[in-house]
Amino acid sequence: MSKLYQRLIAALADRAINCYFQREGQLVVSTQRGPAWPFAGNSFWVTRKSRRWYLCTWTPVCYAVPPSTDFASLCAEFVGRGRCAQSCVHDDLVQKYDLRQLDDREFVKIFG
Repeated sequence: MSKLYQRLIAALADRAINCYFQREGQLVVSTQRGPAWPFAGNSFWVTRKSRRWYLCTWTPVCYAVPPSTDFASLCAEFVGRGRCAQSCVHDDLVQKYDLRQLDDREFVKIFG
């Protein structure tokens, strides 16, 4: 596991947010203990590809995260939104963190 993932996991654990790898490079972020369930609180996944973080919902809707972003703070704010898994990041967080939603072609190019 890369140091970048280790730092993110530690920063989220300090905020009582749980993480686990669903598959290599796919880190699930959730306030639930154990597997994340769609109606037991918000959850989503993050990954790092080509020196950039991406935040993705289960829909999936994915966002490119600018390098200067405090990624742990973004994850902490978003995971606290809603009582179930959210289909997209709320507009106020998109603006606050300058997120860019990927279009379908970009998603396929990055994630296959």
